[in-house]
Amino acid sequence: MSTPVFEVRFPAYTSGSPPRCTPKSTLAGVVYLHLQTPLQASCLSVNFIGTERISLAPPSANSGHWEGVAAAVAAATGGTHQMPTMHVAKQRSIKKVYFNQSAVLWGDSKLRTSDWLAEGIHMFHFSCEFPRVNYPQSKRTPEYEIKYLIQAKLLGTRDSLSGSPIILAAVQPITFMPETIVPLLSTALADSQYDDEAMARYR
Repeated sequence: MSTPVFEVRFPAYTSGSPPRCTPKSTLAGVVYLHLQTPLQASCLSVNFIGTERISLAPPSANSGHWEGVAAAVAAATGGTHQMPTMHVAKQRSIKKVYFNQSAVLWGDSKLRTSDWLAEGIHMFHFSCEFPRVNYPQSKRTPEYEIKYLIQAKLLGTRDSLSGSPIILAAVQPITFMPETIVPLLSTALADSQYDDEAMARYR
């Protein structure tokens, strides 16, 4: 039995890289579903999400150094001297949600009833618009991560025997680039300086 193909696609972006967006950008996409056999489901939804995650206790850069010291001591003493065990604290993080917009593309949003999706290819179109806000740029480091994405889910009814209503899920990242803002104060000072110089030439 073949596994269903469930993907979020953006037809206007054929390079394979994530779409690049700015404030007020409109993004048109499609949820692509290819079934080899009929599938019973309740709802297909998409979420447009922007989040920020900050690590409160990032992995220590000294952990590798500590392991090297322990190995050197063991080699020098013939393994007779043992270094104390280093325990790394569990990494904690805080998460901030910039926005989380959702839409139902097919089915019962309350997950009370279900219907059959026939075998073959199904395409569910959607569009979303970035708020007119200069959010931070998409970026990932060991200390923090800022990401924007489209998440699609095909859900079963709430009383599903599997315990979870999620049948299929797909995520597509989006690259966000904030707009460059020119400080008005700097522009005003430059204009003022230009006016002063012009007046001085005609005195």
